[in-house]
Amino acid sequence: MRAHHLILVSVFSSILFACANHSDGVQAQQDRVQPPQSAAEGDMIDGKAALQRRDCSAALQYFAHAISMQPDDALAYSEHGRALFCLGKNEEAIGDYTKAITLEPDLVSAYYNRGLAYVFMGRSDKAFPDYNRAIELDANFAPAYVERGLIYDDQRQYDQAMADFNKAIEMEPGEAAAYQNRGLLYTDLQQYDKAIADITRAIEINPNLAMAYYNRGNAYSESRLYDQAIADYSRAVQLKPDYVKAFHNRALTYERAGQRDKAIADFRRAWSIRHLPETEVELNRLGAAP
Repeated sequence: MRAHHLILVSVFSSILFACANHSDGVQAQQDRVQPPQSAAEGDMIDGKAALQRRDCSAALQYFAHAISMQPDDALAYSEHGRALFCLGKNEEAIGDYTKAITLEPDLVSAYYNRGLAYVFMGRSDKAFPDYNRAIELDANFAPAYVERGLIYDDQRQYDQAMADFNKAIEMEPGEAAAYQNRGLLYTDLQQYDKAIADITRAIEINPNLAMAYYNRGNAYSESRLYDQAIADYSRAVQLKPDYVKAFHNRALTYERAGQRDKAIADFRRAWSIRHLPETEVELNRLGAAP
C-alpha cells in the first residue's frame, strides 16, 4: 500500500432515500399494500408517498395516525420506524421495528430495516442476526445479502462477503449496490480490473450515482490510471459538489500524477467543505497549511 491512502466508501444497498446525509442509497425494503379500503390504509399509502418525496415528517404523521386507528398493525409500526430512521432517530426506529416483530414475527422488512438502524448506530453485532433472520424468512431477499456482505467485508471475512454479494447479484442483476460493493471488495483484495468492471456495471445501471464514480476513481488511481481516476472524481463532484472525499482523493491522484499545484488546490477545496484531519495532514505535508 502507498503511504498516502485513498478514502474508500461502501454503499448500503438499501439506505432510506430520504436521509439527508445518505442520499446516494436506494429505498429500504417495504411491503406493498392494496388500494385503500379504510382510512388507515389510506394513511399508509400517503405515508409511503411522503417518504418517496423525502418528506419524512409528514410520513411520520401519516403512519402515527394509521397506528392510532389500527394499534395492532405490525406494518404500520414498521413504516413508522422507517420515517423515524429517515429523520435520524435510529433508537426510536428500532423500538418501532421491535414492536412490529412482536406483532408479526415473520415480517421480513422489520428485521431488515432494524438491521439498517443498528448499523447506523455502529452496532453491526446487532444488525447481523437481523439480516440472518430476514434471509431465513426470505432466501431471495437480495438487499439483506448485500448488507450482511458489508458486515463480512468490514470483518475481513472476504470469502463470506463475496458469497453474499454474488448471491445478491444472482437474484437482482439490475441493482447497482451489489455490483458496487463487490467492486469495493475487489479493491480491498487489490484486484483492480475486477473492481473497475463491477463498478462500471453499477454506473451503467445508475449513471447518476456519484459514489460509484468516486469508488471507480479509487480503483483507477490504485491501478495508476491517473487520467481515468481524475475524470471519475471530477464526475463525482459534478454530481455532488460538496463531495469532500472526492476532492481529497482527486488531490492525492493529482499529486501521484506529478501535478502538485492542482493537488494543493483540491486539498484546500476539500478543507473548505469539511475539516477532515487527513486533509490537514496532507496540506501540512505539502507545505500548504490550511
